Amino acid sequence: MKPDIIVCWPTNCDYPLWRKFIKEARGDFQDVIIVIIEANHGFDYSHFVRDEMTKFGCLVLDSPVLKPGEDWRNIGVNFGLKYSRSSWVWFTEQDFYPKKEMWTEIKWAVDDGVGISAVFEGERMHPCCMFVLRAIVEITSRNFGIVEGQMDHFGMFREDVRQQRTCVIPKDFYEHLNGLSHNFRLMSDGQPPNYHPERFKRYIIDCLECGEVLHPEFIKVCQKYLKTA
Repeated sequence: MKPDIIVCWPTNCDYPLWRKFIKEARGDFQDVIIVIIEANHGFDYSHFVRDEMTKFGCLVLDSPVLKPGEDWRNIGVNFGLKYSRSSWVWFTEQDFYPKKEMWTEIKWAVDDGVGISAVFEGERMHPCCMFVLRAIVEITSRNFGIVEGQMDHFGMFREDVRQQRTCVIPKDFYEHLNGLSHNFRLMSDGQPPNYHPERFKRYIIDCLECGEVLHPEFIKVCQKYLKTA
């Protein structure tokens, strides 16, 4: 069993550690489907990301242009699903880093007939990590967007699968760097990161030292930030 990965990628961010993770674990997944989302702000890394990720057999797609009132993540995820072929889908984010124990837990759940394994924050199933049987995805509304004032991304999806058997992935089986994209945007704009800044600083240092190819713009903004952090 090899799941497909579906992830949305804003044009104004790069995630070198996630690229490294995919490079090292590529054989564990069938298709890695990256949907590029136009951020309409900041430096555009999308051509660089496309060049780097296609080296590892990833499918990099441009999201359809949004119509008024459409949600970027709903459109992006549904577009990615059109290209997905596996019977399992892993919805994830580039600030989520699994440990080996997580895959053991998911394998146990799959062998036990459980159709969803996911990370939870309180009672909320978090879109940073949802490992879902494709047959279950198909019986939902496939609405992955925000319900204004009521639910965040994947809120309707969570409601649709509430009655399905679900494995809750223990918190010590992964690290989720909440706020990573927002911190990166702040840093790129010359502003101080405001969510767990010390952990973000360590993340940036790890990116610079990870050995992956880095865009010159990424190096420039990171080094400028580290001089004042």
